[in-house]
Amino acid sequence: MQKITSLAKKLANDLTKKPGLAHLTLQQGEMFGWDHTACTITYRVDEPHAIAYLLHECGHALLGHAEYKRDIELLPMERAAWDEALVLAAQYTLAIDTDLIEDALDTYR
Repeated sequence: MQKITSLAKKLANDLTKKPGLAHLTLQQGEMFGWDHTACTITYRVDEPHAIAYLLHECGHALLGHAEYKRDIELLPMERAAWDEALVLAAQYTLAIDTDLIEDALDTYR
């Protein structure tokens, strides 16, 4: 739990320096999510893969993901957010299991 909380603080500090994310907030909650209207990432601390999912939601934020009109648009957005999560993981010397990514993407396929 301490590791995810520490990472969330680092991410909040670093990401708010990015264009368009100055008002970004990261907050603990019941589920993982990116709310583009509130510029808020919500994360759970009790999830075994919390770091991967948090980085994934940061990926959505960094890519400026907002609404989608058709379900067919969602899978490419999810893939792109996972790709961005892998980049973030490398920057913070973390690793994300690619099987976890594929399992997550399977829920949209």
